[in-house]
Amino acid sequence: MKLQGLLDILHIGHQLIDRKDLNQELTGVTDDSREVKEGFVFVAVRGYRVDGHNYIEEAISNGASVIVCEEKLDHLSIPFLQTDNCRKVLGLIASEFYGNPSFDKIVIGVTGTNGKTTTSHLIKHLCEKNGYSCSMFGTIDYIVNDQAVPGIQTTPSAPVLQRLLAESKDDIVVMEVSSHGLEQYRLEGIAFDYCVFTNLHQDHLDYHFSMENYFSAKSKLFYMMKETGEAVINTDDHWGEKLAEQLTEDSITHETVGRRKTCDYEIIQLSPESSSAVISEEKREVIVRSPLKGTHNVYNTLQAYAV
Repeated sequence: MKLQGLLDILHIGHQLIDRKDLNQELTGVTDDSREVKEGFVFVAVRGYRVDGHNYIEEAISNGASVIVCEEKLDHLSIPFLQTDNCRKVLGLIASEFYGNPSFDKIVIGVTGTNGKTTTSHLIKHLCEKNGYSCSMFGTIDYIVNDQAVPGIQTTPSAPVLQRLLAESKDDIVVMEVSSHGLEQYRLEGIAFDYCVFTNLHQDHLDYHFSMENYFSAKSKLFYMMKETGEAVINTDDHWGEKLAEQLTEDSITHETVGRRKTCDYEIIQLSPESSSAVISEEKREVIVRSPLKGTHNVYNTLQAYAV
């Protein structure tokens, strides 16, 4: 990635940097000053405990070539580029640096309060049974090229996520998507092929303060799909029904799973004792059995099946 590309992402005019520097090759991108090496872009993200602006000098001493920040800092010994939202542009820069890897594979995002991990593993299992290789980024670990890496966060930081996507040689990537990850722009720069909404219950309200804010954070995922992307939504959940209505209004392609006759995957009969459901799919009845017990796992399996 060249400095010119960074200017294009930030929509900054060339006049801020000498033209002779526009072809300068950038060797990495990070928001952690300790990771900076010669030729890196350091993005000064304001965290909830730490402000990256306080570590700009450390980044420069470690070899940073360019600083991206939210303040005007004319005293720096290297070029700085000012932006309104360092969190957001960090993901865009990382995506560009790694060659926009989400466009080279099928990317599936799963969000909701409960069932993300189970549904993600079920999707991965079904994909592999159908002959596809599959990476997965989840709560327990990240699996890339059949190798497991311990997971630090459900949704890793943008540079880590983009690097792992670029390293993946798998056909499909399944990703658990947290509301925190969406709110903190860790998924910025990723384009999804399929997005799944499991359900929404009271959780993380110490962070989001209200269910409406929590729902709004989750909804962001469904506006990050490719033009050919498609959502799968559990409309037996009140918030899932609301999401489906919202996506309909916004002409975003989606399919629904639930008991209503209007659902694309209508549940005709659900049998918790046998962990199975009879569904109507394109005017034919299909029996779907869950490998896990419980009504909630039948729903998880149905959404994995729908994907």
